[in-house]
Amino acid sequence: KKNYIEYQLLNLFYFLSSYYTLKTAYNQLLKKSSVGERPAARGGTTRPDERPHHKLFFE
Repeated sequence: KKNYIEYQLLNLFYFLSSYYTLKTAYNQLLKKSSVGERPAARGGTTRPDERPHHKLFFE
């Protein structure tokens, strides 16, 4: 029984880490595609990661 639980935890850990990696990669993709699109137009910032749709992605 203990082995099974440890296996499940390991599985969950691998899933979460790969999911986070994919999320980060996807975010980088979004940043690259939206660079220079609307600089300082919203909120007076040129940083893409401070835009609302990027914040939404991590919530």
